[in-house]
Amino acid sequence: MKRIKRVLAMMLAVVMIVAIQSVVVLADEEMNVVEKELGVGEETAKAEENVVVGNIEQGLNLENAETYIENIEQENKEENVNVESNMIETYAEGDVISSGNCGEGLMTDYTTWPYTFKCMDNLTYVLTSDGTLTISGSGLMNAGWYWTEWRTPFDYLKDQIKKVVIEEGATTIGRWVFSDCIYLTEVIIPNSVTGIGDEAFKGCSSLEKIEIPNSVTGWGDEVFADCGNLREIKMSENITEIQQGVFKGCSSLEQIGIPDKVTSIGFNAFEGCEKLTEIDIPDGVAYIGNGAFKGCRSLTKVVIPTNDVEKWIDCDTFESCSNLSTIIIPASITRINGGAFANCSSLKTIYFEGDMPEFSSERYSGNESLEAFTNVTANVYYPGDNATYTADNMLNYGGKLTWIAQKSKVDELAIVLEVTDRVYYIGSGGNATIKCTGELKDFVNVAVDGQLVDPSCYTVSEGSTVLTFLSAYLDTLSIGDHVVTLNYTYGSIDTVLTVLDRSTNDTNGGDGSNGMNGGNAGDENNGGNIGNVNNGNSVNKNGTNGAPKTGDSTSLGILWTLCVLSAISVLAFMMRRKFCLK
Repeated sequence: MKRIKRVLAMMLAVVMIVAIQSVVVLADEEMNVVEKELGVGEETAKAEENVVVGNIEQGLNLENAETYIENIEQENKEENVNVESNMIETYAEGDVISSGNCGEGLMTDYTTWPYTFKCMDNLTYVLTSDGTLTISGSGLMNAGWYWTEWRTPFDYLKDQIKKVVIEEGATTIGRWVFSDCIYLTEVIIPNSVTGIGDEAFKGCSSLEKIEIPNSVTGWGDEVFADCGNLREIKMSENITEIQQGVFKGCSSLEQIGIPDKVTSIGFNAFEGCEKLTEIDIPDGVAYIGNGAFKGCRSLTKVVIPTNDVEKWIDCDTFESCSNLSTIIIPASITRINGGAFANCSSLKTIYFEGDMPEFSSERYSGNESLEAFTNVTANVYYPGDNATYTADNMLNYGGKLTWIAQKSKVDELAIVLEVTDRVYYIGSGGNATIKCTGELKDFVNVAVDGQLVDPSCYTVSEGSTVLTFLSAYLDTLSIGDHVVTLNYTYGSIDTVLTVLDRSTNDTNGGDGSNGMNGGNAGDENNGGNIGNVNNGNSVNKNGTNGAPKTGDSTSLGILWTLCVLSAISVLAFMMRRKFCLK
């Protein structure tokens, strides 16, 4: 085997020598050309050639050819390992762009009003080459004082941050911390965070959506201001205030749900949300700041809460909402300030539900006075029987308003008798339905004999209001008439439901039916025959139509006997007559 290997090695060596000699010859020819051009002597070139060939022949000593080849392979392997090791080490070093303590370089123990900054030493950050910023640790995250100005730990990294991952443990997101991170597209906030500081994400123009966990109970001003690409946000259900300018300039925001716990909407909160089409303000909102919806050009519907805590619509609240076509002013509104609906060019219908409010053209300092309905042409409907509306105050208020008296909504309420149950039999197992013309959205509650009924005792549905009492509740009522009162946001209407003992409906054989013909007891459409399940066609229980009853077999036998005797008598008469003729 060794001899075979040596032969192969010798053959490989010979091939390599021949190849090298060929290369040397070619090189020699090229060198001669160059030397002739440059005047270099042939002796120098040959001497160099002998050195190269001698080195190769020495390396390819036939006796050591096998060892030589093995040494070359081993050197190549070691070189490859070293290259791969260097590549891994270089990548690991380049993956982390920046890291450190979130309070590094900042005076985090600064205690001058209004903030205390002792917080950031407990939080660390790592920014990797893909733009992911990960914040770890526990406690507060905030800005700090650096010599003569406020700074955040990420002021010099903002152009490199694309994603923020805040790990469990951090309790706040500090003021300005991520403001103007123009390449930030994703933020993950843990349930440990309870607050977000002023302008925390202001100017993050690439941020498209974000979810605020329910652990967050408060946030500062302008948190998402000027986030021009923010389309979707899920707010914490425990937020109680929409602070000043929180969504100002969010021109791509199309819809938003305001949590039920919110009690106030701050100045300019949604100003410039040009794609926002509809907003439902919860009844718990007691304050709406000036300019809250200013410039929401796509807004077509606004529901103003009917509570009586807040008494006015502030200045510029709906200014330049150019697609708003209809607005209802609740009875709770007693004052409308300057520019409240100015430049709402599509506003054509306005409803006032209460007394005439006071109007003012005054606005906050720095703004010129502006009438509430400047550049608005609309029909204004008001309660015609309300004496607070007079010729002296039904003016144009900067626009062109046509005041039209209308009946009170209370006057238009009516019970639809054709589909309303007026009698219920205790124990029948049925329900009782009342239909009213009032709109379901205005329905508040129902009372029986002046006592509010728990909502679990009835259901309500559209059309306009269809209220159905459940039998479990009806069976608790006493025998007799009961006054049912349907209450709406603007008034009430009464009807009467009569409750009877079921035994009074058992005159038709006690078959257990409640005799209400589908619930419409006494309905004129069935002849008013309460308890008559056959609409007037009574069942004959005495057999007067000739149908035999059980036990009448004796009468049937007598009838059969009479028929046979009659036949015999007729036959005898005919035979006698024939005999007489003969």
